Amino acid sequence: MRTVNSTNGGGFVRNAFLAFGIQLVAAWVLGALLCVSANAQDLLVDADTSFPPGTYDYETVTVTNNATLTVEGVVIINAATVTVGVGASISGNGEGYSAEAGPGAGLHDADQGSGGGHGGVGGPTSKVAGFGGIVNDSGLVPVEMGSGGGGANGGTGGGALTLNVTGTFTNNGVVSVDGGNALGTDGGGAGGSIYVAADTLEGDGVLQSNGGNSGTVENCGGGAGGRIAVYFVTNNWVGAASAIGGTGRNLGYPGDTGTIAFVDITDPLNVIFNAGATWRFEEADAVDYDFSVINLFNSTVVFETDVAVPAMNIGDASVTALSGVTVTPATLTANTNAVMDFAPDAVLAADDFVVVGDFTWQGDLSLDVVNLSIAAASTLAADGKGYALEEGPGAGVYSTVGSGG
Repeated sequence: MRTVNSTNGGGFVRNAFLAFGIQLVAAWVLGALLCVSANAQDLLVDADTSFPPGTYDYETVTVTNNATLTVEGVVIINAATVTVGVGASISGNGEGYSAEAGPGAGLHDADQGSGGGHGGVGGPTSKVAGFGGIVNDSGLVPVEMGSGGGGANGGTGGGALTLNVTGTFTNNGVVSVDGGNALGTDGGGAGGSIYVAADTLEGDGVLQSNGGNSGTVENCGGGAGGRIAVYFVTNNWVGAASAIGGTGRNLGYPGDTGTIAFVDITDPLNVIFNAGATWRFEEADAVDYDFSVINLFNSTVVFETDVAVPAMNIGDASVTALSGVTVTPATLTANTNAVMDFAPDAVLAADDFVVVGDFTWQGDLSLDVVNLSIAAASTLAADGKGYALEEGPGAGVYSTVGSGG
């Protein structure tokens, strides 16, 4: 079975994405799921066990009896089935880059440290110059460890775990790669990476890549959330996924949220993208946004780069488009509680825009739409979304009593 290179965190899959995009990688993942080493054996983890960095081939992996399988650094597990039982866990918590190390390492100015960056920016300190650790790695192919927080006592980043499962990945426990908490005046570590390719997903457990909290002195920043990407053919998993940032201290800032994605590769030529609780369409991954459908449900989503797709569905989601971005779905369906906040020069360009729930936009939204359909019980509203208090060309003047706008 062909695997990514555990020594550089990148390997074939990442390179294929950069060169050829999502369809090739979806086809490759499906092909990879057809094989497992003929000499692979079963692994039962019923007591706490650690895997050093490397690649591991098994027929079955079962973590049970409240045991924890600790994965250190970058670990790749290839297996026919992987099962994490209730109360059991696979943990890469704090197993990533050390303090002040990594591509998104936090900074320290001798007084206070900022958080490490990964799926988002690490939390800055209270000082203007106290920038947090930078965003790095891929949201679609996350294979990088979380970076450490700023300062000698900064939190360590989370590890990087890849699971290639030819059959069923059942998670009724916890699979986590959280960043470590900092001490003193230093910044929290960033969450790491969870990258799963499985035929079938089952269970109701947790996938987690949260940033570590800052130290408890001065105004230091929290670590950013990490990255989670899960590729599947059949999804029966009903658990929770999290990539939140760690908390900051006093005037220090929390780390940004990371990214979570679930990608349906049943048909490699018609890949369906499902955003997790938090997601950003980033320029670094732009060549890979070759989806047939993008679903944004129960999500907080930011478009940082142009995206075109045949169909996009939004519901119970907050969607932001940054300056200069054009979002181009051939068909956009806005379901209940869809909220969009577009920069003044961002454009939503759709052939067919269908509103079947309550759709709200904040601020300026430039629509370039061929067909607009609003269902009888639906609302497209911009009430109260204009200029703020005392702003605008007709702003009211305040003396002892306010005047109208």
